[in-house]
Formats: sequence, structure tokens, C-alpha cells
Amino acid sequence: MIRRFTLGDDAQWVVFDVVPRFPETLGPALKHGWLCFELGDERRRFAPIPENWQKLSDRDLADVWAQATPVPDHGWAP
Repeated sequence: MIRRFTLGDDAQWVVFDVVPRFPETLGPALKHGWLCFELGDERRRFAPIPENWQKLSDRDLADVWAQATPVPDHGWAP
């Protein structure tokens, strides 16, 4: 599922869940999946995926975003 939510600064982020196809290749923190937050070139990752995250209010989702780890841009995206 893909969802959009707005932070207090009016930035509209996209968030979606990522479930790896080959979890055995990942460390324990990511093998069950994570939420990916994106805004332009900025990305953040939160694991594990919170239960019923799709139903969280924008405010609660912003709290998860605040705990998410920034992901460095490796230039992989087209």
C-alpha cells in the first residue's frame, strides 16, 4: 500500500511498506520488512512495520517518521 501524509511543515511525504523477497539476505532488523518514507531525494526507513500502519492518523505516522532512520542516497533510483 502507498499512502501520502503531511508533516507540520506542509511537506507531503509518501510512505509504503517494503517486504523483502529474500529476507535471509538481510540483517535481523530488516528481514520482516520496513516502512519507506520518501520526499524527493530524501528517504527514511522504519522497521519493523507497525501493525495497521495504514490506519494511523497523519500525526501518528509523523511520529513514526520522526523515529525513522535517514537512508543515504546511493544514486540507485532512475
